[in-house]
Amino acid sequence: MSMSTTNDLYKINLLTLVHPYIKKLIKFDDQNKTELFKTLKTYLENNRNANDTSIQLNIHRSTFFYRYNKIQGLLDISLGNNNNLFKLELSFKILDYNTLTKSKL
Repeated sequence: MSMSTTNDLYKINLLTLVHPYIKKLIKFDDQNKTELFKTLKTYLENNRNANDTSIQLNIHRSTFFYRYNKIQGLLDISLGNNNNLFKLELSFKILDYNTLTKSKL
């Protein structure tokens, strides 16, 4: 088995670890032309800082909080729960890794 094939298998296995919440957000965004996936990812990248997230997304804080509440309602989770946040952050890291390695192949 070549190195490339081994790496491809590894990436496929990693993608199975992406949490269904993330898949649900992606599907919702595609169907509704929203940016909930990007909002959540940016929020986590900004260490859960609403102000920094709003600035980076170039949206008003109230728009951010509308999206934040929409995400919690859609996924039926609390974004204040560390276990939920870990699962989400891990999923985003896996997707980032997959994108990075895919572009290098």
